[in-house]
Parts: sequence; C-alpha cells; structure tokens
Amino acid sequence: MRRKLLTLACAALIVPWLASAASAAIVSGKITKIDSSAKTFSVQDGKGDLSFSLGSTAKVMDGTKAITLTSLRVGDSVKVDYSSDPSGKHTAIGVWKQAAAKTTPAMPRKMQAPVKPNAGSN
Repeated sequence: MRRKLLTLACAALIVPWLASAASAAIVSGKITKIDSSAKTFSVQDGKGDLSFSLGSTAKVMDGTKAITLTSLRVGDSVKVDYSSDPSGKHTAIGVWKQAAAKTTPAMPRKMQAPVKPNAGSN
C-alpha cells in the first residue's frame, strides 16, 4: 500500500513537469512588432509571425547585459525561449538580442604597374 502511494505521489510530481517541458521551445527571428506597455512583441521566424507576452520573471539580454523590452527595436534579431499553454498563448521566458551581422566593406583593387623585363639580364 505504501509503495503504491509513493509511486502515485512521484507520478503526480513528474507528469506536470513533463507536460510543461514538452511545451517549451526556442525560436530565432526578427522583431516585427513591440508593445512595451502591454509587454508583448512579435517575431518572424521564416514560417510566420509568433506573438509573445513577456513573462513576469523573463530576462531580456543583450550579450551579458540585462536590458528591458523598451531597449529592443523592430528589426532586431532575437532568440526567444518560450512556453506555450494549451490555448496556444506563447509566454517568453528569456529574450536574447543577437549581434547584428557584420559586413566587411569590399577591398579596393590594387593597381599594379606592369613588370618590365630587365634589359641587362639573361
């Protein structure tokens, strides 16, 4: 009897944890919309727009620096760690601003003088 109760108690603790872990995901994309007062934002990931509400304990980061949602701009590349509830609402757990892609300017072609043959060498 004790063994059954212990097994049921463990199952009661593990099942909700597994269910929440199954609905967690990560997406990367560009911010398309921000509403700082409502603490919501949208990200386009190539498949479409996903809308998120910022969780009460969510962290918004730029590298190792903690920032706020108001620091992000439309067009910024971000990575979002989020969970979804059964109704499909996405809640951001963490938002990481991605470094902008560095573009290297084109190098100018170096003009070289033609090599003249040395008249005295054989």
